[in-house]
Amino acid sequence: MSYISHYINKAVDWLNSNIQSDGSVYDSNVNSKLDHQYHLAWMIFINTFLKEKGESRIQDEIYKKLIDYQLNIPKKTNKNSNPFIAIPLILSYAYSSDIEIKNKIKEYIVSLKLIPGINDTHKANNFFLMKTVTLALKKVHMESLNEEEKEFIEFVTETKIEEWQLSDGFFFDKPFTKDTNILTPHLTYHATITMLTTWAGSLLGKQHLMNKGERGLHSLEMVTSPTGEMGHYGRSNNAVFGYGSAIFACSLIKKNKRESLDAFRTNLLDYISEYRSVNGNFHIVPNGYENERAGFDRYMFVTVYNSWFIGMLLLSFEIENE
Repeated sequence: MSYISHYINKAVDWLNSNIQSDGSVYDSNVNSKLDHQYHLAWMIFINTFLKEKGESRIQDEIYKKLIDYQLNIPKKTNKNSNPFIAIPLILSYAYSSDIEIKNKIKEYIVSLKLIPGINDTHKANNFFLMKTVTLALKKVHMESLNEEEKEFIEFVTETKIEEWQLSDGFFFDKPFTKDTNILTPHLTYHATITMLTTWAGSLLGKQHLMNKGERGLHSLEMVTSPTGEMGHYGRSNNAVFGYGSAIFACSLIKKNKRESLDAFRTNLLDYISEYRSVNGNFHIVPNGYENERAGFDRYMFVTVYNSWFIGMLLLSFEIENE
């Protein structure tokens, strides 16, 4: 089966059409290159993945400029999103057969001071899991972890994760602890935390994380409409970001626990795939408010959310094709 399926071929071409001559990516919806965001890193992964599968959608010169531009953005510019950047870059390292590119990416990753710190109570819970997955990928694909990195993983996966999932299976994203009466399970971020928990469990061989991820998916399925409409409550409601996370999480559960969530995954994929522009990109929300929502909460951008979603689809498709 071709990795360039009808789900993503035009979307990849649309993403790549936004690459400028210097390797930057211009988001025309907000008239910005959004250098502080993580779309370049996911576009590097998408194009690396497809190149290695023999289905490249980008010229080599443009591809290399894209990589160089990302790696040369001052780290302070995107320090608040660096786990979101590190994950696709490590995946690019893992998939690439180009030694020069691998060396550049590794040099960048090992010099990156990942957020959050173990005592940081200002970042949302998804950031802690994003960093956990980053470190797990680094351990699997790059190099052994130091004691501080190991301690962080244990802190999140053995202590905090027990607090972050409620009795009904839903994860909350903020605040850092449950010692409050204002817990809000934003469904888009519940989906993402579920995916990250499942992914961490798969990479680290931690069965209790897989169990929590499976439970989170079943909870999400219960509040998803029969047509596949998901994430109607909370921050970033109905965003394609959450659909991508849930779709990949279903595949991870299928791979590691041998439980089929195919019906749920297909429902989500079929629903969100109906909401696309004539250019091929997926709408960041399926309710016709893309222009109004672009830039909402300072992070809902069309190039950013499309790159995340397509990256999640490729990771999901690879598992399904196994």
